Amino acid sequence: MIKTTWDLSQIYKTDEEFFADFEKVKKSVDEIEKFRGTLCKPNRENLLKYLKLNDEVSSIFEKLAVFAHCKKDDDGKNPDNMKKYALIWDYDSKISEKLSFVKSELVSLDEKFLNELMADSNFKDYSRVIESLIREKKHTLSEHDEQILANVSGFVSNDNAYSSLSDIEMIHGTVKDENGKTINLNSSNYNLFLKDKNQDFRKKVMEEYLGHYRRLNLTISELYISNVKYTNFVAKLKNYKSALDMSTYDEQVDSAICKKNIEYVGSKSKLLQEYFKTKKEILGLKEFYTSDINADLPFDVQNVKYEKCVEDIYEAFKPLGTDYQNMFKKALEEGWIDALPRQNKANGGYTIHTYLIHPYILLNFDGTNYWKSAIAHEFGHAMHSYYSAKTQPYAKADYTIFVAEVASLTNEILLSEYVLQKETDKKKKMQIIADFLSLFYLNVYNSSMLAEFEIYAHETLANGESLTGQDLTQKFAEIFSRYFGDSVKFTENFEYDWERKSHIFRDYYLYKYSTGLISACAIASKILSDKTGEYVKKYKQFLSLGDSKDPVSSLKVADIDITSDETYDFAFGMFEKYLNELKEIYKGEKN
Repeated sequence: MIKTTWDLSQIYKTDEEFFADFEKVKKSVDEIEKFRGTLCKPNRENLLKYLKLNDEVSSIFEKLAVFAHCKKDDDGKNPDNMKKYALIWDYDSKISEKLSFVKSELVSLDEKFLNELMADSNFKDYSRVIESLIREKKHTLSEHDEQILANVSGFVSNDNAYSSLSDIEMIHGTVKDENGKTINLNSSNYNLFLKDKNQDFRKKVMEEYLGHYRRLNLTISELYISNVKYTNFVAKLKNYKSALDMSTYDEQVDSAICKKNIEYVGSKSKLLQEYFKTKKEILGLKEFYTSDINADLPFDVQNVKYEKCVEDIYEAFKPLGTDYQNMFKKALEEGWIDALPRQNKANGGYTIHTYLIHPYILLNFDGTNYWKSAIAHEFGHAMHSYYSAKTQPYAKADYTIFVAEVASLTNEILLSEYVLQKETDKKKKMQIIADFLSLFYLNVYNSSMLAEFEIYAHETLANGESLTGQDLTQKFAEIFSRYFGDSVKFTENFEYDWERKSHIFRDYYLYKYSTGLISACAIASKILSDKTGEYVKKYKQFLSLGDSKDPVSSLKVADIDITSDETYDFAFGMFEKYLNELKEIYKGEKN
């Protein structure tokens, strides 16, 4: 029987179990502190003892953190839930402070000794840790300086301040609907209203909502500029060429991949403009504004029940094999997924995993196609984590952000293909195709445009030039105008839309959505054309790699070379194929 709420008792059945593990972690951290002054010495037995103890304490603390996070999001008004979350969050900072000596001591080990460890079978579970130490030697500061950075980072990063301002304190204005009813705008209903069938309403919503970001342009600009300055400062302090190099170096990805992504996607702006012009025609609009980009096609789409959605998703997973389908069934029946909205529950959706148990998924399913896709998307994350945890030791199980969106987006494409092939109603087919094209725009085009915006901000300040909110706003408008051409008109205040993008506070995160979907397009196509099951085996091997290989090498296991034009050509070929199919169906319906 399908459950629609989490079963968090699989992590901890009682408070006593939770606090017993918390005390265990505290004692283990104290034990790790006793290694101070010894980890810089070439003692294999001592080093192996530390690594194993660190794995033990980290995996248990991860379990505590996942439980506390899920309980908070399960009911944010419950004081006990909030106390547990605050307890874990506070202690996480203390761990960073207490153990700040570890990295600097390990990095100081002689490179010859570290290379010898790589050949020692006793350290096979830690080969990636050792590789990282060798790579980071030239970018690690003294213990004293690393401790200062660890302490400072908590109050110089402006991500939390921005979130508090944008999500909680900021007033987003009001609009009147077609019945004259006044509606308070917020971050939850904004995107929903931009799908509305009434163009004038959509336009009013965007202009009003972004007008309040315009009002706070100075404050948000200063928060972002300060964030960029800090990142640039750390990059320079740690001997990186740039903040981009620091970000990509941490994940063992060449910074050229980000720049190639921006360059290639930018070369396909004409295709994007063709998509917008097609959508304008289908919507029957005289002018196509930025507020129309996310509008639904003008067809009545009925909401569907959760049970029907998961049935379709189960069938869409058939090409991945019965084992994958059975895991989806297990997740549905054993309380991995909290599916439906309710009072005091957190908004949005995500997957969170713990090595010692299994992943958990939060949804707020409302019967729309968006949330149907979100179920498949989040289960992709869950299975990536599940396969990695089942296959890899703890030290190699946590894959990098660079590949984090590949499995989730692959699942969305598989679902789109399944419902598209099954659907006979032409108008519904058009909506399915339009949803994929919208997904591609958001993840590939929009993310690449914002990555170009990020590079501008970081490089301007790194070169010693001044940067203001007006500069940022003008650059954002210039980039989007270049991509949109004459196919889209800016609504009033659209040039302030960059202020709404919380991901820019997580330096160079967004371009990975683009490379993720570009990889997923090729993977999904290979899965669907796999008649022998050999490619699916390769794909599952990729899902099982965790961090045992660098991200680019991991993708190559699934026959994806993200550095080649061929991979990009394939993805944009898929976008063009879907766009042409949309045109053909519309042409037939119009005639």
